[in-house]
Amino acid sequence: MKMLIALSLSLAVASQDAAPTDLSNAGLAEKKNDWRGALALYRKHLLSPVTRDEATLGELRCLTALSDLAGLKRRSLEILSSTQAKPPFSARVLIAATTARGDVETGAGQVKEALLDYLRGAWVLAPGETSREHETALARSSLTCAKLAAAQSDPRRYRSRARELLADLDQAYPQSAFKKEIELALR
Repeated sequence: MKMLIALSLSLAVASQDAAPTDLSNAGLAEKKNDWRGALALYRKHLLSPVTRDEATLGELRCLTALSDLAGLKRRSLEILSSTQAKPPFSARVLIAATTARGDVETGAGQVKEALLDYLRGAWVLAPGETSREHETALARSSLTCAKLAAAQSDPRRYRSRARELLADLDQAYPQSAFKKEIELALR
């Protein structure tokens, strides 16, 4: 009996050690643009309370990179439904899910609806807090405003808002890789 307990404890420790390794491997797969491989690794960890948030964030990034709009829509709606049904929830996951829903709407040509979702994601965090997901939501909000300004007969409102969001992005994330793309869109 003592051997079984010791064995089960060592297996539990080994499985806890494997989770960070698998998530690290998923991150490496992402860096190599192996989105399907990373997605498979992330999905293994969606049920674990210890790794659920990171696995969910990774899954959404992979679905976005694969342009799997159907999968992205399904997962973002599942996540948003579950965060409303049973708080507390991770702010990062909520931001990523609203951004994912915005990406789906952008893909469907519903740009104004997408802007609302991007803005919802951009305003979840308290002032001074930062995250990769927040940076993305803020950048997509600004970029979408710039795109709307280019498509409107009276672009002033959207162009002004795009500049304000870009200023917010620059203040919170001075080294943001999104900045140049937004500046180009505003020209």
